[in-house]
Amino acid sequence: MNRTVVVGRIVRYVPLDGNGSTWPAVVNEVAADGSGGVVGLMVVCSREPVFHALADGGVPYDASGSRPGTWHWPSDDQVPAVMFAGPDQDAGVAL
Repeated sequence: MNRTVVVGRIVRYVPLDGNGSTWPAVVNEVAADGSGGVVGLMVVCSREPVFHALADGGVPYDASGSRPGTWHWPSDDQVPAVMFAGPDQDAGVAL
């Protein structure tokens, strides 16, 4: 599976409340250096989307997927068939 951080990629977000849950999130900003370590996310939750902008510090990556306030790659059984696309991308780009 391609694990390149790009705008539109689906990832998992660990909320700051530390209750052990994770939320699906969409990468909406990637640092100019392309490292993917800290990204801007739109977290998809039950009430309304929550944005974590790079300008506000973004969301750091945590490979363990357990540290609150971080993002990680979904496990293979959590990966959706498509990713979201922005206006300058092809809609329905497969993961």
